[in-house]
Amino acid sequence: MKTGYSVLDIMTNDPVKVQAESTIKECAIILRDHHVGSAIVMMGHEIAGIMTERDIVTKVVAKNLSAEKIKAKDIMTEKNEMITITPEKDIYDA
Repeated sequence: MKTGYSVLDIMTNDPVKVQAESTIKECAIILRDHHVGSAIVMMGHEIAGIMTERDIVTKVVAKNLSAEKIKAKDIMTEKNEMITITPEKDIYDA
């Protein structure tokens, strides 16, 4: 059932970003400070993947790993594994 609203109508134009070499502690602080649950992981100026709060919980906290040693690149979903949609699609499709 189409809604009449496109992904472009509701998407974030300037998503929160972290660097691939950022520690999970640094990433968690960025997510907290921006009141978001995910961030685009960058390698320089290129998108490398995405990291979510759930990634932090399941891949770091639940395994009792050090948030000061693990990096965003270690827990992110890589760019080639991301599910994406084009902005003109209806949000129903998303």
